[in-house]
Amino acid sequence: MPVRSYAAVQARTVTQSLRTRFMFVMLGLAVIPLLLLPLLAGRNASRSLEQQSVAFQHQVAAGVGSEIEAAIRGRVDDLEHLAVIAHLLDHSRQEQEVLLNSLLSNERMFQEIALVDASGDELVRVARDEAVLSSDLRDRSSDAAFERALLTAEVYFGPVGFDGEAREPLITVAQPVVHLRSGSVSAVLIASVRFKPVWALLAEQEMAADRDVFVVNAAGTVVGHRDPTRVLREDLYLPSDTDGRSPGLDGTESVVATVDLELGDQHLTVVAEQPLSTALEASTNAFIVTMYLTAFAAFLGLAAIALVTRRVIQPIEQLAASAEKVAGGDLTERVNATRLDEIGDLGRAFDHMTSELQRTVDELEDRVAARTFELEAAAAGQASLIAQLEAQNEELASVRDRLEELVRSKDEFLGSVSHELRTPLASVVGFASELRDNFEVFDPEERQQFVTLIAEQGEDMAHIIEDLLVAARADTNGLVVRSVPTDVNHAVASVLRQFAGVVTEVDAEGDVEALADPGRLRQILRNLVVNAERYGGEEVTIDVNDVAGQIAIRVRDNGTGLPRTEWDSIFEPYTRSHHREGQPASVGLGLTVSRILARRMGGDLTYRRERARSVFELTLRSACADLAGTVPARSAERRSH
Repeated sequence: MPVRSYAAVQARTVTQSLRTRFMFVMLGLAVIPLLLLPLLAGRNASRSLEQQSVAFQHQVAAGVGSEIEAAIRGRVDDLEHLAVIAHLLDHSRQEQEVLLNSLLSNERMFQEIALVDASGDELVRVARDEAVLSSDLRDRSSDAAFERALLTAEVYFGPVGFDGEAREPLITVAQPVVHLRSGSVSAVLIASVRFKPVWALLAEQEMAADRDVFVVNAAGTVVGHRDPTRVLREDLYLPSDTDGRSPGLDGTESVVATVDLELGDQHLTVVAEQPLSTALEASTNAFIVTMYLTAFAAFLGLAAIALVTRRVIQPIEQLAASAEKVAGGDLTERVNATRLDEIGDLGRAFDHMTSELQRTVDELEDRVAARTFELEAAAAGQASLIAQLEAQNEELASVRDRLEELVRSKDEFLGSVSHELRTPLASVVGFASELRDNFEVFDPEERQQFVTLIAEQGEDMAHIIEDLLVAARADTNGLVVRSVPTDVNHAVASVLRQFAGVVTEVDAEGDVEALADPGRLRQILRNLVVNAERYGGEEVTIDVNDVAGQIAIRVRDNGTGLPRTEWDSIFEPYTRSHHREGQPASVGLGLTVSRILARRMGGDLTYRRERARSVFELTLRSACADLAGTVPARSAERRSH
C-alpha cells in the first residue's frame, strides 16, 4: 500500500505540473505576444510620425532660411551694385547722397547707409528715421565693420544687435569699394540692415496654428518671429545640436528642427517646431483603439486557452485516476472514452489493456484452482500426480517468465517512448520559458529562431505519436488506408521542404502517379529520410521511376549499412539495429510502420546494400492499373510476417 499511494501522489503531481506548464506555454505563445504587439506597433508608429514631423520641420526651416539668406544677400548685392556698377566714387557728394537715398527708399530693409573713405571719415550718410547733416558725419575708423572690410577687401557681417529706441534687431553689413586699377580699397559702404521685414516673411508662411518658425542669433536671442512681441521682449532659446524631441520656445515638449545660416563670421539659426502632442496625435488615437481591441482579443484568447486546457488535461487526469485504481487492484475500472482523437484512442487502449489483464488474471486463478484441486485429490501417494504438479509448476513458471518478459518489454517500450517524447518536449518547454522570461532581450531574428525550433520539436513529437497510432491501429484492425491516384513527385517535394539540406540529390521521371494514400506516402518518405539522416551517411539521394506498372521510390545513403542477417529484422517492431555515436535511441517503429503502410497500399518496403550504399526501396502500384478505393485494414498483412 505505501508504494501504491506514493505512485498515486506522483501521478497527481505530474498532472498538475502538466496543466500549469500547458497554461504558461499557451499564455506565452498566444496572449503575451498579442499584448506586446500593439505596444511595439504603437512605438514604431510614434517613431515614424516623429521622424516625419522632424523631416517636415527641417524642410520648413530650410525653406525659411533660404528666403532670409536670399533677402540679406540681395541687400549685399545692392551695395555692390551701387559701388561698382553705379561708380559711386566718381560722383559728387550731392549725387552720392541722392544715390544712397534712392537705395534707402527702394529697399525697406536698409535702416542706414554710410559711405566712408579709406581713412575712416564718413563722406555721406543717410538714415530712414532722421535727416543727417554734414555736421553729423563722424569718424568710423575704429569701427570693427570698417576695419575688417578695409583689411580683407571682403564683405563683413556684424553681429545682430538691437536698436536702442525701437528695439528692432539690426545687422551691420560692410561692403568694400575696390579701385578697379589698383585693387586697393578706396572706401567702404556700411549699412544697417533691418530684421523687421524678416518678421513679415515669417508671418507669410502658410502653416498650421500649432506649428511655429523663428530665428535666433548666436546668443540664443529671438531676432525674427511672426509675433513681434517675442522679438521686442528679446526671448531666449538655445536650440539643441540635433533635430528631434526637445523643449520648444514656450518650454513644451516639441519636435524641433534647425537650419544654420552662415553670414560671414556671424551665425544665425532658423528653428521650426511643432508640439509633440499634436505631432503624435494620430498615433496616440490609433494606439488607444488598438489597445481596446487587443484587450478584447486577449479576453477571448484567455477564454479559449482555459477551454482548450480543460479539454486536453481533464481526460489525462481521469486516465491517471483510473490507472491509480487499477494499480490498487480494481480491475473492473474502465475509462469509457468517447472522444475520437488521440486521447480517446489512449483511453480505449487502456480499457483494452485492463480487460486483457483481468481476463489473464481470471484464467490464471482458474488454472491454479483446478491444479490445486487435482493435487489435493491425488496427494495420497500418487507419484505421477506429483510429477504432473511439478510439470504444472514449470508451466506456471514459464507463464510467469513470459509475463515478466511482457512487463519488461512494456517497460522498455515506455522508457523509449518517454525518452523520445521527453527530449523534444524539454526543448519546447525550455525555448518557450526562455522566450517568456527574456522576450525583450532577444531581437526579432532570435525570437523567430526560438519559435522555429519550438515548431520543429513539436513536429517531431507529432511524427512519433503518428507512428505509435499507426502501430496501435494496425494491431486492433482499425487502420484504414486509401488507394487513390497520387502524384509521387509532389509527395517527394513536400517531404524535401521539411528536410532542406538533408537530401543531396533527387532523380525523378516526369509525371509519376501511384495508387496510394497521399498522407501515408509522405509519412513513409519522411520516416525513410529521417532514418537516413540519423543512421546513414552524409549523401542522401532519392530516385523515382515507373517500370512495368510498378512505381519504385528508392532512398539511398552512403552509410555503413547493416549486415545481411539484419536486413529483415529492422522492420520488426521496436527494433533498433544500429546506433550512431551521439544519436539518441528512437522508439523503433518508423521502419515497421512504413512497411505496414506500404503493404496496406498494395506495395512493399525492402532494404538491401547496393554499390556500397544502403537502399530502402518502396514499391507501389502504378495508377495506370486503374485500382482505387479503400484497402482493407488487414490486406497484405501476411507479407509483414
